[in-house]
Parts: sequence; structure tokens; C-alpha cells
Amino acid sequence: MSQEGVTFLHDWLAKNIDTGMFSLDEEALEVRVNIAIQQCVLDAERAGISREDIEEDMGELSVLITEAMKGDNS
Repeated sequence: MSQEGVTFLHDWLAKNIDTGMFSLDEEALEVRVNIAIQQCVLDAERAGISREDIEEDMGELSVLITEAMKGDNS
């Protein structure tokens, strides 16, 4: 388990996602999630962290970012 990946994602979500402010239809939400995933992966790579490292420790980025955008803390 890489603590770097966990820390990176928590920090990235806090800085880049306004939790719970997205009341979009599913199609629009999916578009925003995909854009956020691309940016997260680019930022992670710049920090020397792979998407695989993050997902191994935290789960699928699509699920994590969708939950963050919806404000789902479960």
C-alpha cells in the first residue's frame, strides 16, 4: 500500500472537487467525472504517482470522484 497515493488523492479531491455541489443529470455528471479523472491522472503523474497506485489503494477513480461530486461519504 502506498501512502503517497492515498495522500495525493485526498489532497487532490479537497483542492479540485466542490463536494456535493453537482446536481447534474447523469450524462452531464459522467462528462465532468471523466474530465476530472483525466486531470487527476495528469496531476498524479506529475507528482510521480501512477493511476494504478491510486486505484490499488483507494479503488476506482471513477467511483471515488463521482461520490465526491455527489457528496456521498459512504
